[in-house]
Amino acid sequence: MLMLDMYDGIRSFCGGRPHEGPHVKGSAAAIENRRRLPVNSKASQGTLLGVRSRIVGNALNKGEPVSRNVLTWTASTQGSPKTPEIELEAINIEVANLQVSASELKTESRGMSVLASELLANAIELDERLVAWTRSIPDEWVPHCIWSPETTPPSICEAGLYQEHCTIHKSIWVADTLNGHSCSRIKIGLVILACLKHVDSPPADVTRMNALTTIQDLADSVCASVPYHLGDRVEAGRIDDKSVQYPRIKGHATPDEYYVTAAAYGGMFLMKRLVELLQLGSLLRIGQRQWILGQMARIKKIYLAGPA
Repeated sequence: MLMLDMYDGIRSFCGGRPHEGPHVKGSAAAIENRRRLPVNSKASQGTLLGVRSRIVGNALNKGEPVSRNVLTWTASTQGSPKTPEIELEAINIEVANLQVSASELKTESRGMSVLASELLANAIELDERLVAWTRSIPDEWVPHCIWSPETTPPSICEAGLYQEHCTIHKSIWVADTLNGHSCSRIKIGLVILACLKHVDSPPADVTRMNALTTIQDLADSVCASVPYHLGDRVEAGRIDDKSVQYPRIKGHATPDEYYVTAAAYGGMFLMKRLVELLQLGSLLRIGQRQWILGQMARIKKIYLAGPA
């Protein structure tokens, strides 16, 4: 079911339609129906965590709350190691639910300032926890920023390089986790901006400027990861094509296995992140929206989905 959801996500992106996630809903229903059975094996716990991750991701993207049933699944995964991904997901559940609470600011007519103040405090606290998460990740997860033409082939620059630099990561999965973290902080920043419209206090202007700067910096960081995901690929090709150029750290070659993993997952992981960035609208830099649209069209071409 999770593989079907991945496929449906690609089709939704290429078709320009929302990803409803019916297969994730089916997986969640199957888990609920077998809740009385033990979840002791690594395979069972891995499946449960995979489904939970998709549910949380969908909730973040759609502005929906995370079901209480999903919250109780944590007790079934006590034997699983607490990886950075799982720790981030726990925070993201709260981010998703905060988004839902913040949506009330658009409809609530009375007590707006009180609600906004409460949500603002919650948003700032969640953002601090997300920042703290970056200080707890393994050292090898910290991305390398590459500026040198020597390690960024001209073909990559022509295919899609934003602001003359890019980042290199430990793996494609680490890169997506960090991009997911950036998108979560962007969502928190949007909540902060929404709250400040109803809060009248002297530090509001400073908080607003900090939120806008943070949102832009995070959007830039996602854009900087595009070359690592796609290399200089601009059209469909063999999954093991080693003629594809990727940015690299000086003195290091691209690992053989990366050609396959990047071709298999790079575009798929980027799809949802770039769509999220587009939702920022006027908060993006001048020309950034057009650049993102160009990269989305490039991904569709790679997946033989035709022009954007």
